[in-house]
Amino acid sequence: MANPMPGTPVQVRISTKITQAEQSEVFNFTETGTLIKMGQTLYLRYIEHDQDGLATPVTFKLSDDGEIHLTRHNDNEVRMHFAPQGHFNTRYATPAGTILLGVHTERIRSTFEPTPLTGEIEVDYILSAQDAPLGSYEIRVKFSE
Repeated sequence: MANPMPGTPVQVRISTKITQAEQSEVFNFTETGTLIKMGQTLYLRYIEHDQDGLATPVTFKLSDDGEIHLTRHNDNEVRMHFAPQGHFNTRYATPAGTILLGVHTERIRSTFEPTPLTGEIEVDYILSAQDAPLGSYEIRVKFSE
């Protein structure tokens, strides 16, 4: 396959490591998703199901300049922007109100191979509120047709 067609189904394997106060947790998911290529931009979309059954729509936008945008929609909506050594502010919408967060990218990498259709996303970042670190996060995503 030279280029993914709109709505190409893919298997998505997600691993997230969260470290807060020197305690780490790892969450692993396997989901069915969709890969869409629009111009030079790739969109990976899937619904993440956690152990409590909560379904969260997730979108990764992979730009040709190497930047990655992550959007998660549920009761708590968040949009994050990652770039090499970039620092961006974002709003985390919760039922109790909106929280301003800082996102500092420590490491970022994405790959895409059209034949066979495979790809990887790796992002390490530090999340902070009011300049105080809340935790460090490592996201690893692999997708394939």
